Amino acid sequence: MMKKIQKKCLGKKGFLGIIVLSWAGMMACQPTPEAEIITQKEDIHTVIEDYSGESGESQTGEGAKGQTLAMRLGVPETVDFNILAEEGRIQITGDHVPVEFPDTDKAGAAAIVRADPSDEKLWDMIDKFTDGVTLYEPAPLTKEDCQASIELAQEEINRIMESGSEEEKLVIPSLEEEIRFRQSQMETLPSKDSLTLVPISKGWEKEESGMGYNAIRGENQEGEMRYSVYAASDPSVYTISLGKYPKERSFSEHLTTRATVDNMGVPVEDPFWQQAEDAFSSVSCTYTQEEAAQAALDFLSEYGIDTTYIMVQKIEPVAWYNSQTSQFSQSCVGYQMTLCHGVGGIMPTMTDNHIMFMDANGDIPPENQGRVPYDYEAMTITVTDDGVVDFYWNNPMEVTEILSEDVAMKSFEEIKAIMDRQMVTAYESYSFSDGYEQGRPLSIGKVTFGMMRVQNPDDESEYTLIPVWDVFASDEMNPEEVSTMSMLTINAMDGSIISRENGY
Repeated sequence: MMKKIQKKCLGKKGFLGIIVLSWAGMMACQPTPEAEIITQKEDIHTVIEDYSGESGESQTGEGAKGQTLAMRLGVPETVDFNILAEEGRIQITGDHVPVEFPDTDKAGAAAIVRADPSDEKLWDMIDKFTDGVTLYEPAPLTKEDCQASIELAQEEINRIMESGSEEEKLVIPSLEEEIRFRQSQMETLPSKDSLTLVPISKGWEKEESGMGYNAIRGENQEGEMRYSVYAASDPSVYTISLGKYPKERSFSEHLTTRATVDNMGVPVEDPFWQQAEDAFSSVSCTYTQEEAAQAALDFLSEYGIDTTYIMVQKIEPVAWYNSQTSQFSQSCVGYQMTLCHGVGGIMPTMTDNHIMFMDANGDIPPENQGRVPYDYEAMTITVTDDGVVDFYWNNPMEVTEILSEDVAMKSFEEIKAIMDRQMVTAYESYSFSDGYEQGRPLSIGKVTFGMMRVQNPDDESEYTLIPVWDVFASDEMNPEEVSTMSMLTINAMDGSIISRENGY
């Protein structure tokens, strides 16, 4: 039985579309052996036609009915790697590496474009989310804010002393340092009474960070809910971030996932971990995961965002975490959904690779000079008993056309042969991009099949979703974990190599 990893699609319809752009990793146009090279000069619709229909290599015609796509492509549950190169200097191995493949009978491709909302639509979303309250320019830290932080830290110290826990006493010095820091801050801060709230305009202003973005930033703390709004617009990025939290929650509290907690770098002996374990062991939210996921999709529909091709990719419980006291809520209070645009029920492969337009030496090659590095789409929605309390959408995209519902693809045997041939080149690039020490043996952690957004050749605002294979290494620092950076991406149709850092 084939390994199935994808949750049941929570989107509202099936979908599909594509482009076939060929690029040899991060190393310019290096040919892929035994694979048709599709250059950026070729017409994408011709490419789609070549890999669509019943005569394709994936055998998706009438004779393939009743078989899953994994069966037709010969996808195993696990695969082995044993690659030695440069007289043993490079060793790439993996025994029984899991192959993750969706439960589907076909894969397609779709046209997808940037979907930056108009200013009118953006403000409609903001007004709806904030219930029409007046938004003000973010207020500076005040003496009262510092005093509240001091009292909170002192209360935590008193609680720890009363508990008698020797482990918890280890955090007292940091709390005392926090108190001293806030006391020193109070001398130069204004009082809350001296502040004048300034309503924000509905125009864009230059981001104060110096990044050059046009931004909208506002907040309201007058009612039972605290609202925060942020948007950024630039040729290379578009971000919307809307949040609302109960007023009784302090400014140092925020909702967090277990994955975020695990990456905080806290020493393993710290009592912090037991508190985290307790918090994430149960969920007090009245929503089930399925109900929270549906609430997220309903939210998007209500805000005028087409959910036809949007899928829930991941669901994670969230707990309150106080960054000042390192305390968690007693249980998880809701869920964070990661959403994506997919094709035919197949989701994009989750990676931490980003558009950089750099080569393996960290330089921008001539063909990428002047190009706008519009990064991959990211969307999260957090649902608690207060409803949707957080919405984040970076680099919005929209599927505009299904180019093919059923593209032909190479068999897994052919793909595995390409992996073996390209792994050494991928190792060199991976060593640069992920900080992996060259010359060290590399262990492969997993192989995945999913969708990827690739750049169209003649329009930087238009893209295509295509099926791809990815190879992930085991984490260098923690071999039990798999890296979130893909080291090799292969076009599932023609077997050409795709650079995730270039997007084609």
